[in-house]
Amino acid sequence: MQRQTPVDTAIRGYVSGGARGLVHKADDKQQMQELKVNFLRNETREKVEHPQNYGFTSYCKEADYDGGGNGGGEMPQSEKQIKKSAEHFAQFMGGARSFPVVQNLDDRRFRCRNFDEGEVAMYVDQQQKVHIMRERIYTRSPFTIAHGIIKDEPEEDGHGRDPKASRDQKKDESKRLSTVALDKDTILIARTKPKDDGGGQQKQQREPGQDDDYQNDEPEKEYKKPPEVETLTEGKFTEKKITLTVFRKGQPFLVFDMDEETSLIQMQTLREDKPHIQFTLDGENGEVSIGSAPSENKPNLIWEMNDEERKIRIGTEDDGKEKLIMEFDHNREKITIKTDEKTKIEMDNRQGNITIKVENKLKLGDENAQKKAAMEGSIDSNGDRMIGQLSKKVLVAD
Repeated sequence: MQRQTPVDTAIRGYVSGGARGLVHKADDKQQMQELKVNFLRNETREKVEHPQNYGFTSYCKEADYDGGGNGGGEMPQSEKQIKKSAEHFAQFMGGARSFPVVQNLDDRRFRCRNFDEGEVAMYVDQQQKVHIMRERIYTRSPFTIAHGIIKDEPEEDGHGRDPKASRDQKKDESKRLSTVALDKDTILIARTKPKDDGGGQQKQQREPGQDDDYQNDEPEKEYKKPPEVETLTEGKFTEKKITLTVFRKGQPFLVFDMDEETSLIQMQTLREDKPHIQFTLDGENGEVSIGSAPSENKPNLIWEMNDEERKIRIGTEDDGKEKLIMEFDHNREKITIKTDEKTKIEMDNRQGNITIKVENKLKLGDENAQKKAAMEGSIDSNGDRMIGQLSKKVLVAD
């Protein structure tokens, strides 16, 4: 047997134990995360491996240094130059101090505290966390919370057919089917489907020198709709506005909009992102309107209700100009029918009159009338006033 001396025992006890220290920074681009850490005084090591539990990963914040802010340029070589940082707990594999492995990290700057027994949380330094509490799950963020359902069919090796969905969990380019995204201003709920890629999977682009397992893990800084999906339906909720949209071929087709600030409720069908048919309720002015966008063969349709003035208008427009209009005025007890400002009929219930005004010629009766006459101008139902001149071209009935 090998003889054990006191010096040998002391050396083995020193090198086979563990160590704790401060973390300068982490390198999260490697397949196994690596750290730059302190051990003894003036002892700083780089590329120290940090294995993490399967299904869980983290990327600690860089240390704060004396003088304010993070250290730029060359890293300090002394632990005293670190003001605040994450802490590591390392072991030396096989008792060899040349082979340290960090097993755990913690950071006193940001750790959540004062939980009830049995509770668990995931958190970062920006007041964002997922907290599994005793009777609920609480999620918070000052930025955006997004939930996505993706399409990914598993292969025999356990990975999905789409490498972006199964291997690159942080890159938001997967074939997302549904999304719920929340930020400080808006709640977005969207139903999407993968776009047709012609039957072939798009291969992930790799730069020269990268191996087959390389994954670009750069996360998105904000929620964006991936280019590989097509939106089917979408709902947006803000403080004073709700918008529900149905898409056709990736473009908005049917829109339902409620706006508290303008007191408007609108339903629209769109063509080429422009209103085609529109129904509007104006709560502030007490108006209701129905219309359609102009087309080559079809004029606008007008349907308006003004509750405050107690009016109803029905008609058509052509190139933005009124063509045929019928107006019901309850307050004045009057019905008005006009065509392009050239002809006009007014029925006044209070006066018991019907007034007809024309720009050119007025025709009363039909070809079977016994008396032939015509006029230009206007006539009222009292029969005591006629303005204009007679013409043989138009018939007037008895």
